Amino acid sequence: MDPSLAISLVSTFIAVISAYIAQYKKGKLVAPKIRAYRMEPLNFHSGEESYRAVRFYLMLTAINTGARTQAITDLRVRVKGVEGKQDLILEWENEFPCLTSRFADGQFANQATLSPYSSINRVYSFTNLFEPAQGKLVSAMEAACKSDEKKTYPAYLEMRDVDDAWQVLRKFAFRHHGVQNMETNFEKINNI
Repeated sequence: MDPSLAISLVSTFIAVISAYIAQYKKGKLVAPKIRAYRMEPLNFHSGEESYRAVRFYLMLTAINTGARTQAITDLRVRVKGVEGKQDLILEWENEFPCLTSRFADGQFANQATLSPYSSINRVYSFTNLFEPAQGKLVSAMEAACKSDEKKTYPAYLEMRDVDDAWQVLRKFAFRHHGVQNMETNFEKINNI
């Protein structure tokens, strides 16, 4: 085989691969391990009854691994098995300048758009619905975590995809014992 033809074939092959990576690779959104989060206990009333709620502040990094722009349109945190097989759902709420911000410093969370091969860093808050069933789950979690210092629940940061299905971005350990708390122990958060 002629050496110039071999070089031409190899360079064409490399150009096709480079074009795919630079222009066409779909990629996906990924979230690296979580560095820190903060909890804030809340109360609400429904009828004559008083219930507990929790506001969860999360430092989130999201990475686009592809050549197409991607957007985060909806997020939630699902805490598994709080009481039996019931899940506590924390809905996406606000965006903050930093993890220690006051609630008044937040603004409504908007869609984050990631350009090709880029990343974003945000602090978002999530809150459970102010419904009696969810309030009972928060109370059960607080009681379990108060009685056992090592008690954690598996939690999933999830993103809604284009088919309206929830896709897991990151699994982590969730612990709320009913008081304001900031968890910064990387091993404790990600060892689940």
